[in-house]
Amino acid sequence: MKSERQSCTPPGWIRVTHVSAAWRTHALSDATLWTVVTLVHGREWADEMLKRSGQTVITLQASTFGVHGIHNSLYLIRQGLSRTGELDLIYEHGGRQLQSPVPGDI
Repeated sequence: MKSERQSCTPPGWIRVTHVSAAWRTHALSDATLWTVVTLVHGREWADEMLKRSGQTVITLQASTFGVHGIHNSLYLIRQGLSRTGELDLIYEHGGRQLQSPVPGDI
């Protein structure tokens, strides 16, 4: 199980924004790099991904895992539903996981 600190760490690929000022500018301004919005790295990162993805169609990854899982997932869905092309719901209970993508027009 991840600790609260680990769950709020940035994704590994974010390192590309630390290569140079030019790479950072490009990465931060390219909305297509931010289209998979997940709570894996915490709610603050999900909010930032929603903001950086602009008005592009996104994939939302929501999970019931953790103390605040359901609450945060509902928040994420409410924030991004209007431009969601795919909704990936992950239900976890008793160490078992059921994952079900919900494709198409939501």
